[in-house]
Amino acid sequence: MRENKGVIIVYTVILITSIMVILLAMYQGLTTSVKETRFQLRYAGQAENVARAGLIDAINWFRRQESQPVCNISNPDSAFNPKYSTNTAQSDTIDESIGIVKEYVLSENDKIWARYEVKKQSTGPYDPHAVHDITGERIEGHQNGEGLCWYIESAGYVFIRRSTSVAFNQPPNEIIGRARVATEIRRLDLSLPADAAYFVNDGGSSGSRTVEIFSQGRVIGENNIGCARYSGEKPRVYSGGQVTGSPKYQNWVGPPTCSSIFGVEEDELKNLADYYVNSVSELPSEYPSMALVFIDNSATFDATHKLRGGGILYVNGDLTLESGSNTLFSGLIYVTGKIYIYGPALISGAVVGYEGMELRGAGDVAQIEFDNTILDSVRQQICQYRELRSAYRTFTGIR
Repeated sequence: MRENKGVIIVYTVILITSIMVILLAMYQGLTTSVKETRFQLRYAGQAENVARAGLIDAINWFRRQESQPVCNISNPDSAFNPKYSTNTAQSDTIDESIGIVKEYVLSENDKIWARYEVKKQSTGPYDPHAVHDITGERIEGHQNGEGLCWYIESAGYVFIRRSTSVAFNQPPNEIIGRARVATEIRRLDLSLPADAAYFVNDGGSSGSRTVEIFSQGRVIGENNIGCARYSGEKPRVYSGGQVTGSPKYQNWVGPPTCSSIFGVEEDELKNLADYYVNSVSELPSEYPSMALVFIDNSATFDATHKLRGGGILYVNGDLTLESGSNTLFSGLIYVTGKIYIYGPALISGAVVGYEGMELRGAGDVAQIEFDNTILDSVRQQICQYRELRSAYRTFTGIR
């Protein structure tokens, strides 16, 4: 009987010990798994940032090219062709056989490096992951090869560099994080219907003009058109108001729509904007010096929110520039509704007030002057290739 009890005790001890060993092994496995998961998530996030850096580098490559747009009608995708140079300041890549490739150190102590690849099309089978011209798929009436719209994909890697004698993805080197992101870029137009300081769609009737220029309000066309309109009457100019130009007033064929001036529809312009907001209060405290700003509502600039900057300002509604805003703007202002400008104000470039304008000095001059040099600067700095924000995407897997 005592022997049986002893056997039972021994088996019980063995069983308890086995269970403890199993639990300990499970705990250690779980701990290791958690650590590995954290490790993977940490470097996966870094790899996405690396891949994003590749996109930015590729977009800048397109913007740097002397010939714009970047295109090749006979062989559309071949226009993306980064070059290697022994002069690192002038080199687009470290491996032009692939495309844009860059590597840089993340942590010297741990020998952790980053690498991104933006592939070009090779002479082999078509690669949907490589950069390619999608103008024909995105823009009605255009074809691939015109270079107006491009698809860009970037692969990012985080790896431990233990040897420089083999490739980054070959042992003893080890990839510890990888990601793939993609986007689309698009060129903007800035094609005014005519060289004019101010544009309106319909000038209204003789008894109800949509454009009124009051005392100390000035529209200066100089050797170009002062006020242009698609239809209706010329502006009503009150005593002390002024319109100059050669000619002062002129009709032209075609309304000044968003698509005719910028080459894109309004919804697409929103996604290309540097700032897309619903109110002036959402903009930076200091208005940007050169940016595409889209305000999806009527807007008022005043002493608290001043319009002192440049680029393209697109207002989907009415725009009021109060006297306290001391407006000083260089570029193009496009307003889908009516624009109200009170001095002191100086706008150099051009203005579109689609439904009309009221221009008043209000104690100081309120002036719009046509300046093609400024508009050309806007074309160079803003209308180059821009990322379509709605097209940005991250892939969960990577080839």
